[in-house]
This record gives sequence, structure tokens and C-alpha cells, in this order.
Amino acid sequence: MIRGLVLVAALAACASAPAPREPFSTTALLIDAQGYVASRYEPHELPAALIADLTAQDFQCHHSATMSECSSALHAFASCFDVIIVQINAEIVSAVNNRHCMGAQP
Repeated sequence: MIRGLVLVAALAACASAPAPREPFSTTALLIDAQGYVASRYEPHELPAALIADLTAQDFQCHHSATMSECSSALHAFASCFDVIIVQINAEIVSAVNNRHCMGAQP
């Protein structure tokens, strides 16, 4: 009897626990920011969960009254860097990747 109650309690706990998320993908965010965010987060989690994931990926975030902007610069090659900028507001999330080179153009 007690074993059965423990099993039922364990199954209930597993059923109510949220499924673990896949690792955050900057590539997927750049391909389709709106779609990726909609599939990854519940509306009530935004924007806090997205900003937390970006911060965990070493993005630097700045916030204003109407939006947040998170950016990251990754060394591409020689004197070139890929700069990713994610803009988050109440209606839309956008992400762009631009390559910036010091000196000559790539």
C-alpha cells in the first residue's frame, strides 16, 4: 500500500516537472528569432528567460523602458569579429549578425 502511494507520488512529480530545454542555440535564433523564441519559451517567461539564456551565452544586455538589447562579439578570423545583436520588445524579437573588421574589408 505505502509502496503504491510512493509510486503514485513519484509519477505525479515527474508528470508535473517541466521538460528540460534543449541547449540554447544562437544559430537557431539568428535563422528565425520569432519562431525560435515562440517554440522555446512560454509567453509568461518572456523576456526574462530569453535574457537569462543570452546572458549565460556571454551576451551583454542593456535595458530601456521599451526594449532590451543584447549583444555579443565573437572572433571570426584575423581582425574580424561577428557581432550578434538581439533586440527584444513587447511585440517582437529580432537577431542580426554582422561581421566587423578592423582595417580591410573581408
